Amino acid sequence: MTCRKALLFGLNYVNDPSCRLDGCINDANNVRSLLVDHLGYQADDIMMCTDSTPIKPTKVMMQRLLRELVLSTHRLQINQIFISYSGHGMNVGTEQKDNAIVPVDFRSNGVITDYELAALIRQVHPRTDVIMLMDACHSGSMCNLPYVYSVDKFVQDESLSVSCRALLVSGCRDDQVSQEADLDGDKRETGMATDAFINAISENNYDVTCVNLIMYMNAYMQKHNFPQRPQLSSSRMLSETCIFVSSAEDGRPFFCL
Repeated sequence: MTCRKALLFGLNYVNDPSCRLDGCINDANNVRSLLVDHLGYQADDIMMCTDSTPIKPTKVMMQRLLRELVLSTHRLQINQIFISYSGHGMNVGTEQKDNAIVPVDFRSNGVITDYELAALIRQVHPRTDVIMLMDACHSGSMCNLPYVYSVDKFVQDESLSVSCRALLVSGCRDDQVSQEADLDGDKRETGMATDAFINAISENNYDVTCVNLIMYMNAYMQKHNFPQRPQLSSSRMLSETCIFVSSAEDGRPFFCL
């Protein structure tokens, strides 16, 4: 029996007007609907952590939830985990070459760096596939995975060794910002990358390769005149025919790396 777990973060920073966002909680809810309604996830196996949930996305809580999810891959026979983050991202480090995600209490407790995220991914059980969606500024290499899809091929970018199969869909390159918009005119903003991700899967009838996914997402940005360019990185070299979402014999779509 397939066992899947998901952890979805949506940070609008409702108590910090200077960095307030409007669409990130919507992103988390939309991803949850995609997973439950179309991709075989059970509602009870999805943890939501947003400004509007009882469990708030503080630094300590985000670290704890990520760590518990990783540890659960060793205690349980988990085939797949899905992690999404919609919120602020930033460049950090002495030369601003490292990346970080930004908890709601970052002003007092700091950020979560890409090196910390990469260390967590390295601890996932080898049997477990990891799929991540990062809809944040400067998120291109957020988990430092070793292979990045660029110019119609995967190229080795880092020397990180990861035993599990991991895939990261980033909302933009490291030098870009991710944006949100109200494309439907219903006064309900969403992150452009999350919107493109969901559309890439649904518009292809839940049957799409990894390469076609990222190509569709980039075309979606160009169609709507947004400069950000989503990226795809992986723990392993992937062929251009590697399936991202497909349908089982009973017709139900699922993630498959």
